[in-house]
Amino acid sequence: MDNLKVTYEQEFESVVEYHENGNVWYTGQFLNDEAHGLWEIYHYNGNLWYKGYFNHGQEIGLWEWYDEDGENLIQELYV
Repeated sequence: MDNLKVTYEQEFESVVEYHENGNVWYTGQFLNDEAHGLWEIYHYNGNLWYKGYFNHGQEIGLWEWYDEDGENLIQELYV
């Protein structure tokens, strides 16, 4: 067993996509090709549309949605 070597390959990839007008459309991260960590999606006008966390592709925690003027519309808790 002294020769046993264990390695873990984890690859994070940050992503940012943009609307045609140049405003950010969404930001987030992938871990081994699965959504992982905070994701934020924006309306065309640049205001936040919704945000929440992923854990290996599954929604977790509090997610929040906003209208185009930035007013909070909905909150949903994923467990």
